[in-house]
Amino acid sequence: MREERPALAAVSGLGGIGKTTLALRWLHALRPQFPDGQLYADLGAQDPAGGVLPDEVLGRFLRALGVSAQDVPVTLAERTALYRSLTAERRLVVLLDDAATAAQVRPLLPAGRSVTAVTSRGRMPGLTVDGCYPVHLEPLGPDAAMELLADTLPDDRVAAQPDAARLLVELCAGLPLAVRVAGARLAARPERRITTMVRALTEERDRLEVLAIDGDHDVRATLDLSYRTLPPRAARLYRLLGLHPGPEFGSAVAAAVLTPEGEATEPDATEHEATELLEKLHDASLLLDRGEERHRFHDLVRLHAAGKAVEDESPQERERAVRRIADHYLASATRAEEIIDPQHRTMARDYGAGPVVVADVGDDAEAALDWLERELRNLMAVIRQARPAG
Repeated sequence: MREERPALAAVSGLGGIGKTTLALRWLHALRPQFPDGQLYADLGAQDPAGGVLPDEVLGRFLRALGVSAQDVPVTLAERTALYRSLTAERRLVVLLDDAATAAQVRPLLPAGRSVTAVTSRGRMPGLTVDGCYPVHLEPLGPDAAMELLADTLPDDRVAAQPDAARLLVELCAGLPLAVRVAGARLAARPERRITTMVRALTEERDRLEVLAIDGDHDVRATLDLSYRTLPPRAARLYRLLGLHPGPEFGSAVAAAVLTPEGEATEPDATEHEATELLEKLHDASLLLDRGEERHRFHDLVRLHAAGKAVEDESPQERERAVRRIADHYLASATRAEEIIDPQHRTMARDYGAGPVVVADVGDDAEAALDWLERELRNLMAVIRQARPAG
């Protein structure tokens, strides 16, 4: 951190990933170097009524800095100017929690040599022009999740039952909130073995219900907040991708589930829309980037997306989406087979109403084999899904 100018960091990530906890610990460690005080604001990005307006936050900040209520300016521009003047010679730590946009944050950035941390579920590339250092949080690794579980339990059950504890944090998929909730429920029952919680979480359809504490921390409710901020088309893609049976998927799968059944559409238009909507899901931290236009849901997010598909899509639409996914993989694998062995005769393919989106499997046998290898787990998952789906 340079001494001559303010420092700004934006911490983004999935709800429950620990953004606020990380920011608070960082700022707390810096407090001795910033003796002029601390400012905090919850910007309310997840509030259904909308985020808090910057002028409202500035009013609170100005009063905290010693400005009397009657001397607080009326307009946003005047409040911003006074705020910058008052902070120009001060060394403060500022936490702007749960921000919605860079525009909401920018008037709240102090001048001088202060340090500011912003937390948001979405990435905020707009703050890079303000010298922001972006930090995107990923789920915890197994060892870190085990350590968090041990910190949550006030006894030695993790050390006494390490195999069960490792299974438990795997079922929580490294999400700190999920690990904390599971640990808190175990802490409330000192005689309960960790294996009991593992059994409760093993059934996927009940996992999100188990990862909740009545009236308090709730993984499903946390994901619901992110889901409600999505535009309608992005929310629909989120739901339909929750029906994908494999561990990760390419962008062409998103185009496949968005393709209207039985309608003639321009492939480029559908692919363009899919790319834009996938970007919105990434911005909301609901998808993990696997490179080369490949994407993955966090395990608990996938369960949430599939649950939303059941809630908000008709059985017929869910069935059609599953069929479009299966057709996509069947047509793409068939194309790869044709490239690898043009003389090989295949059985006639039975597709749905179409149109069918075919992945780019390459132009030669080596590329086609690479595609088949990369998609093997998905192809097997689709086969397993197709039989009970009829």
